Amino acid sequence: MTSDDMPKNTTTPSLLRIENMLSGIVIILVGTLLLAGNLGMELPWHLPENWWALFIYLGSVPSAMRAVRRYREVGTIDAQVVRAALSALAPAMIATIFLLGLSLATWWPLFVILGGLFAMVPGRRCMHRSDW
Repeated sequence: MTSDDMPKNTTTPSLLRIENMLSGIVIILVGTLLLAGNLGMELPWHLPENWWALFIYLGSVPSAMRAVRRYREVGTIDAQVVRAALSALAPAMIATIFLLGLSLATWWPLFVILGGLFAMVPGRRCMHRSDW
């Protein structure tokens, strides 16, 4: 395979820097608000009992961004878009189960279904960083 055959990443470095800056600002803001709450400051909202499960959603962000980026590159939903979207779904399902106080003992078959969906997507079983 020559370098001409390799998929090209059309995301510009400046766009990636903007995404990184925005992600960092959001994380800093969340941390600052949580610290303020711990220091006794009255916050304008009520956090649910399992508020910590919101952090699990962060595990979905890289895969979701990969799916969006790939979709923008190719202009259609291909196997790589579907795989990245399914990868984002796994931590989102876990977070939702914990956040809503559902029983993992009841809902674990969703992960078997997710595995079946992965098996149905054609193409390579492993995505390499150069494919993102």
